[in-house]
Amino acid sequence: MFDDSFGATFQLTQIFIFVCFALVTIGVAFNWIKKMTALSSNQPRMSVPAKIVGKRAGMSGGNETFVSTNYYATFEVASEGRIEFHINENDYGQMAEGDHGMRTFQGTPFGNFERDFE
Repeated sequence: MFDDSFGATFQLTQIFIFVCFALVTIGVAFNWIKKMTALSSNQPRMSVPAKIVGKRAGMSGGNETFVSTNYYATFEVASEGRIEFHINENDYGQMAEGDHGMRTFQGTPFGNFERDFE
């Protein structure tokens, strides 16, 4: 497989450095995600009146890869102004611009929106 010992040692060193770099990068990313999740889950659960002022869908991928669609809704809340959230397909289909209701959230994720039917 290897012609000389120097070449084999050099190749093994490169592989070892790459594996160490990958493990450190994965560890840092994991800790960052864990910290963000903990920050959001420690926040109080709140419900505020909100109005849907916009919604959009964005597609990514294509060519040689699969296509995915991301759905977004923009809410207007008196205390926060306008804020856009990534939402799932079901929520997107049930929302319409101009809907009023209560937006429930805990931290930064979207949470839930219950429309007023009055």
